[in-house]
Amino acid sequence: MQIGLGIQLSFGKAVVRGLSMVPNLGYGDQLLIRYGAQISVGDVIVFRRSGQNDIKRVESISDEGIFVVGDNLMASLDSRTYGLIRHDQVLGKALFRIKPKFGRINNAKVDSSSLEILTDPDQ
Repeated sequence: MQIGLGIQLSFGKAVVRGLSMVPNLGYGDQLLIRYGAQISVGDVIVFRRSGQNDIKRVESISDEGIFVVGDNLMASLDSRTYGLIRHDQVLGKALFRIKPKFGRINNAKVDSSSLEILTDPDQ
């Protein structure tokens, strides 16, 4: 998409697969992604890792890389396991949930310690 003054905005869609972002994002949620967006601690990002796209929350940012975690710590494979992701692995920032219910992505992690932990999307 291009708008006046030569500014180009690039958006896309990502689909949540898995339970690592519960309770904020659920399996099958569709997200509007802004490619190339500036990211901050607390943002939900899409990045490329091991040949696939992944969705996690930014916990910290340094010159060495970005530490990402899932909101559902019990069901998340994240930087606690595979370490920092490189800045060039980041594809974009999740701005809105498109489906099943439209809404802005919350930058604050919900405490999931008192929630029922799901390990299978069919449960």
